[in-house]
Amino acid sequence: MSLRAKIVVAVALAVSMMGLLGLRLAHIQSRALAEGREAVEAGREDEAIDVFRRAIRAHHPFSRITYEAAGELIGIAEEAESRGDVQGARLAYASALGALNAVTVYGVAPHAVVKDAERGLVRVRGGEPLPRGPEPARPLGKLGVGLGLLLVLFAGYRMLTPFGVQTTRRVILDVSFFFAGMAVFVVSALYA
Repeated sequence: MSLRAKIVVAVALAVSMMGLLGLRLAHIQSRALAEGREAVEAGREDEAIDVFRRAIRAHHPFSRITYEAAGELIGIAEEAESRGDVQGARLAYASALGALNAVTVYGVAPHAVVKDAERGLVRVRGGEPLPRGPEPARPLGKLGVGLGLLLVLFAGYRMLTPFGVQTTRRVILDVSFFFAGMAVFVVSALYA
């Protein structure tokens, strides 16, 4: 088998594994959404909250069910709030917000459902603002950390492996790149 054929087989295997994982997560989500809706119809709100949270936690890219389940949780919370059940509303709003924030990249889901859950949770808490976690990492800082690390590794490799004649100019250049990489790495790590 040639190298090209091995690469094609490896890529095909990786793509098929990712596809199977996506299908499995989609199945888990759709089944959990159906179970949650049945629990809501039967009046078992605590069970429905747990099942909808499980549907959100099985999030995968391009999934619409994630936000449908969050919408169902907000519906449960609004219904509990209209009945005067503050604890039930707080649990449903917090479950929607927590599960959505757990499955997003930077900890804040970019969707209107999240804003609805935040507003509802603040309303149920009596206007008390929500505690905020640490700020998400800045992408520019991550890029700088990687660039600094590459500069350090490149210059360190060049300093340790002499190719040809070690001129003063080359040594100064390598040391300069090394310390510039260290500086970029440290400043970017502090910025991120």
